[in-house]
Amino acid sequence: MVKGGKTMREIKFRAWDKKNKYMSGEKNWYFGIENDGSIEIYNCFSNKNPTKKENIIIMQFTGLLDKNGKEIYEGDVIKHADPEMEDDGGQVVWEDAIAGFTYGGECSSFPEKSWRYEVIGNIYSNPELINTKS
Repeated sequence: MVKGGKTMREIKFRAWDKKNKYMSGEKNWYFGIENDGSIEIYNCFSNKNPTKKENIIIMQFTGLLDKNGKEIYEGDVIKHADPEMEDDGGQVVWEDAIAGFTYGGECSSFPEKSWRYEVIGNIYSNPELINTKS
């Protein structure tokens, strides 16, 4: 998407269903307001059984793709694709202080050359990928 000569980042989300241990893209979730005013979230892959909003973790798309063309989301674990680089991998997180995504606990903006990195999992489906320093 281009506006005023600049490319704008596509705003997309995905969600982790903590109860059912399922990662789903934004098109698979439906929101409804119940009679008591609470919000229920329905996942079309769980037979439309309501999932309480407390059981959902929403993650935002960074606007970047890895070396394989895979979308990089908040909560993903990425590592440098060059085997020569010493890189155990790190979690992609949003940092309010810099108003941007960071990688592996570094206090710097997310690498612009995302094609040098590879998504190796995410912190919910693959918690073993995160070491204590991330």
